[in-house]
Amino acid sequence: PVDAGEPLQWQWIVTNISQLALSLTLTDTLNGEDYDLAVEGGCTVPGTLDRGESFTCDSTAFAAESGLHINRFRAIGCVEPNSPPCATGDAVAAYVTRPQLVVTKTVVNNWGGTLTPEDFPLAVIRSGDPSPVTSGVTVTLDAGDYVVAEQQQPGYRGDGFAGDCTADGSIRLQNG
Repeated sequence: PVDAGEPLQWQWIVTNISQLALSLTLTDTLNGEDYDLAVEGGCTVPGTLDRGESFTCDSTAFAAESGLHINRFRAIGCVEPNSPPCATGDAVAAYVTRPQLVVTKTVVNNWGGTLTPEDFPLAVIRSGDPSPVTSGVTVTLDAGDYVVAEQQQPGYRGDGFAGDCTADGSIRLQNG
């Protein structure tokens, strides 16, 4: 489930596996409402697909309300525009998955130190609000921009952040 106003990312891939070029009609509904791939989705929908040709559309919509969002997409290909014989693709339900993050703290005790990762409180911060996290434990978050932070301990220095974070600990999480 996502919160109201959160981005929902969709990708549609339509491939013509017939032996002929097909006139293409695409319909899409998001939570029971028509969703225009060209206007709202920003996609240039081809009028026809040649044999073996594919069309891909990446689009972002925004959740009108919190909860599970279902997107139903249907592709119809006809030899002549809107005239039988036509091939109809199966409707596809796409479910939004909230992003997950694992923050892993590594401590190097080269100079006689004895601290462990548990001695360095960790947090992810969004809009100034810190949320504590535990090293190595997966957390599910809302999509958005975050900063990973840690509490330093005397006698230790941080070497910055790595992985999917920038050097200052910034990371952008997106719904999947």
